[in-house]
Amino acid sequence: MQFSIDQAKAEQKQLASQQDYEGAKNLKVKIQELETQHTEIAAQLEKMLLKMPNTSLDPKIPVGKDDSENVVAQVF
Repeated sequence: MQFSIDQAKAEQKQLASQQDYEGAKNLKVKIQELETQHTEIAAQLEKMLLKMPNTSLDPKIPVGKDDSENVVAQVF
């Protein structure tokens, strides 16, 4: 998504340098829509990532064969 935004911004800059202001103005609207979508997707991703445990980051937490062997380190 960020790549699409960056491409559109580069194209907008190129159109502005060629004095195609109408095309640049149309791209500005597209860029704003893409940035809105990007913000929404990033917020959804952040929300999902916060729900995931990160036990693999801490070597002190032992890995169990299944849920019955897992040690509860902290409950939120």
